[in-house]
Amino acid sequence: MSPELLERIRGEMLDDDYPVFEGYIYLADNEIIRSSIKGTIGDIRKDFERKRKPVTFFNGVHYDPEIDYLFT
Repeated sequence: MSPELLERIRGEMLDDDYPVFEGYIYLADNEIIRSSIKGTIGDIRKDFERKRKPVTFFNGVHYDPEIDYLFT
């Protein structure tokens, strides 16, 4: 993913207590992910660690209609 695209869609950094919902989009170390669980960022972090894919940071995502294909 290009740095320009990341800057367009990157939202604020999210702490481990931030609520997440199944199907929502987040950035995990600059990769777009879709949450498969409902819980908190901490829950997603633990899920990634179980899969041996540790994540350093999570960001929210700003929806951008010009790049809608990334969110489907």
